[in-house]
Amino acid sequence: MRTTKTKVDDAARAAAQVVPTGLPDGEVPPHEDEVDAVPEEASRRRDADETSQFAGVVHDIRQVDVPATYERLRDELRLGDGVVHYAQVLAAADSAERNAFDAGLLARAAKLEQEEVDRRTGAELEVLRTAARDELEKEKTEGRRSKAPTIQDVEDRVVANWPDKSSQLHRRREEIHAARAVADNLESRWVSRCATLRSMLDRYAPRRDPG
Repeated sequence: MRTTKTKVDDAARAAAQVVPTGLPDGEVPPHEDEVDAVPEEASRRRDADETSQFAGVVHDIRQVDVPATYERLRDELRLGDGVVHYAQVLAAADSAERNAFDAGLLARAAKLEQEEVDRRTGAELEVLRTAARDELEKEKTEGRRSKAPTIQDVEDRVVANWPDKSSQLHRRREEIHAARAVADNLESRWVSRCATLRSMLDRYAPRRDPG
């Protein structure tokens, strides 16, 4: 039977294994605008440390030359004429497998960029919405409005007050979402190409003479 002392000792050992957060329980970290900004490179090293098991993978994704990789994968997405011999198909299949992997990296890079753009534009839009909401609430307090502003009222005021800025932010989101969709489609096309070439390999593979 486990004694009270044994249970206390077990709890102490378990607590010692917990990685400290650097803040006492219940304490909220300071606002980020109250501390020195973290340099971009230092921030990236910190992020890499937090995902150390996948640091190499993350590094490969971040190092993708997006314009060059996209143009190469787009331009090479054709089989061409005269690929009817086993050696030719095998070479094409090897190239396609590598391109499918590169297309996967490109798609993941596009996803990371989309999420970053969504965060940044979301934060900027929220600033505009807060200002618009405060303006509408002030009008209600002063009797110039009969009811509390709705979500649509806030959105309409954002467009009215900052038509160019709000349009620009929404456009940035639309463009990166479209870019990610294209990257995802390119990846699926290369996966499909690999499957086609595997089928062709089976068709043109040398057959042993049964005799």
